[in-house]
Order: sequence, then C-alpha cells, then structure tokens
Amino acid sequence: IIENEKVKGQVEIYKTDKDDSNIKIPNVEFEILDIDNKVVDRITTNKDGYAISKKLPVGKYYLKELKTNSNYVLNEDKINVNIEGNKIVRFEIQNEKIKGKIKIVKTSSNDSPILGIKQGESLEGVEFEIFDSNNELVDTLITNKEGETISKKLEIGRYKVKEKATNKYYILNANEFIVNITANNE
Repeated sequence: IIENEKVKGQVEIYKTDKDDSNIKIPNVEFEILDIDNKVVDRITTNKDGYAISKKLPVGKYYLKELKTNSNYVLNEDKINVNIEGNKIVRFEIQNEKIKGKIKIVKTSSNDSPILGIKQGESLEGVEFEIFDSNNELVDTLITNKEGETISKKLEIGRYKVKEKATNKYYILNANEFIVNITANNE
C-alpha cells in the first residue's frame, strides 16, 4: 500500500487597528473551522499582530475571531478562506477601537428675567472643552438652541469636561465633570 499525503496550505493573519494600520494588535484569538463548522485549528496573534495556522488540507474554511484586545470591538464576521496547495493565504483583519460620545445638555439653574429664560430652560451658545486622561484637549463643543451638543467619537477612557464660555448675564460653571466611556457606541 502506497499512501500519498494530501496537498496542504496555511492561513496567515495580520491584525491591525482600523484607524492606523501601523498599529498591530497582539493576543487576538481565532478559530479556523472547516465547512462542517468543526474547529481544525486555533491561533493567537503575537506582539506584531501576526499569526499563522498549521498546515491544512486544500479546501474551504472559515476564520472566526474569538477574543480581541480589551480596547477593541470584536470582529464578528466569519471570513471565508480557500486553502490552495503549498500556498499561504494572507489576511489583514482590522479591528475598530471601542468609541463613544459625550452628550452635554446645558440648562439655566434659575430664572433670568433680563433674557426671558426660566429655570431649567435650554441655554444656547455655551462652549465646553473635553480633555483626555493626559489633560490634552480632544474636543471643543458649543450648545445648540436646545442646549445640547455631542462630541466626536472618543476612545474608551476617562475624560474631563469643563465649561469654557457661557452666555452674557450667566456665571461660568467652574466645576470639572468626569465622564467615563466604557462601551462601544455609548
């Protein structure tokens, strides 16, 4: 009996940040599944965001991300893989950082007969600054006529909000407000 070994190939993954592909993401775990959804290999990216599978027989497979870095959103897409003989199939798979927004609603703390504004009514044109945990300015916002403003998307983390300028006949609120973004699209 003479047996031949099946022709095999491999899957190679480069895991990068969606906003900056120069940032490599380590410790991302993947499963490789065959067409019957049976796990045939598990791989984890190294410090350079790189992982390679064992040699797999020629055929169709799927890549499924199981776990990612805590600052990133898990990529839940099932990726089709077609293994060809003696070849390495390469994928650059990107993850988006967890991001949320800060919404500010500014109202009057008391009646203002001069401006005709009652306590609790919205204040338009109030300017706010948002600082990150390194005390760097990341956004400047001005309230609309509903007294509301929303920041751009900010990465997971702790932020400080300060009122920078207020309306005529109002006293600037000198308090610093701490806001934590902990979940995606929060």
